[in-house]
Amino acid sequence: MIINYNQVKYMNKKYFAGLLLIFCVFPLAFSSAMTVTEKIINLPEGEVINDEVLLIGNDITVDSDVVGNIFAFGQKIYINGNVDGDIIGAAQSIVINGNVTGNIRTASQSIEINGRVERSVSAVGQDIALSEDSFVERNTLFAAETVNIAGNVTGSVNVIAEVLNISGKVSNNVNFYSNMTPKDGNGLTLTPTAVISGDIRYNAFGDVKGVSQVNVLGSIDKNPPEVKQQKEFKGGILSEVVFILLMLLTCLIIVLVGGKKVKDVEKIMTESIWKSFGIGFAVLICTPVLAFLFFITGLGGLIGTILIIIWILMLLLAYFFSAISFGQYLLKIIKKDFKQSFLVYSLIGVIIGYVLLLIPFIGFFVGLFGLCWGIGGMCLSFLESRKEAKAI
Repeated sequence: MIINYNQVKYMNKKYFAGLLLIFCVFPLAFSSAMTVTEKIINLPEGEVINDEVLLIGNDITVDSDVVGNIFAFGQKIYINGNVDGDIIGAAQSIVINGNVTGNIRTASQSIEINGRVERSVSAVGQDIALSEDSFVERNTLFAAETVNIAGNVTGSVNVIAEVLNISGKVSNNVNFYSNMTPKDGNGLTLTPTAVISGDIRYNAFGDVKGVSQVNVLGSIDKNPPEVKQQKEFKGGILSEVVFILLMLLTCLIIVLVGGKKVKDVEKIMTESIWKSFGIGFAVLICTPVLAFLFFITGLGGLIGTILIIIWILMLLLAYFFSAISFGQYLLKIIKKDFKQSFLVYSLIGVIIGYVLLLIPFIGFFVGLFGLCWGIGGMCLSFLESRKEAKAI
């Protein structure tokens, strides 16, 4: 894949991550997977699973070989067996040691790939690493804080990050985007062992470090981002205060209307953070496609419409639930027996969350996490209420 920077001068980070979500949609929509939901999941070595696999838990280890796609959502994910299909996952950390015949599509704080990937790799995270033993036969698409490529990539390397270090071999073009101000360690760095057979399209401040005629066979096209002058905004701090007050008012209305159900959602979100995030991530990207399938296949336009309405309502409510849960989670960390009103939780969650959203680059991932976390909490709460109803 080659990004045409003449037609699209600068790729927006949000569009980039949106592409990653789109790439995740279609395999999920058509999957009828074997499902395992446990805190600790271990698929043993020596077995071969001939099926799609959906894994939801805290610690997930796959030592088995899998003939089919793997969908994994948890806190820690280790895939050591070979996979004849795609890997789609979201977790705090993901390590893939086995060989994969399909694509890898992940969202995680840290992602490490040590095996051979016969198709493409798409990933969003904080730290992404392709080790010396890794080999990607097609393209890579990364959005992260730091990306390290020590292995081989046959296709193009497309990265939005603060730091990109390449010590391996890239047989195609390298497209690098960053709007971070230049400082030590930022930007693209090539080590003496790096070999770039194609061109480097460097859309960032500063220069590419470590360039020589030996390790870059193509050309280097430097195109730094435009420095946009900040427009004066009338109202300043007052507008920010008004926004926070409106958020708090909305949280209060949700608490008053929802009552016990809001407390149930908050409890699930704080007790099962990564499980909520994983389920929310799946629901976020699957629901609109499932609705679309209902529309185009004639299975039910009414069902598709209902799905879209529910999806939109969950999007609107997710951030408010995340703010309430985030505030309570922080207070419990400070003092475990701390008891306060939901208004205090909301105030702390809204203010700190809003500040985090304003941080360049990090703010987008904070927003994405909050969205998935809130959606997942609502879904888990609904499932728990259904279980209680059946038990009665």
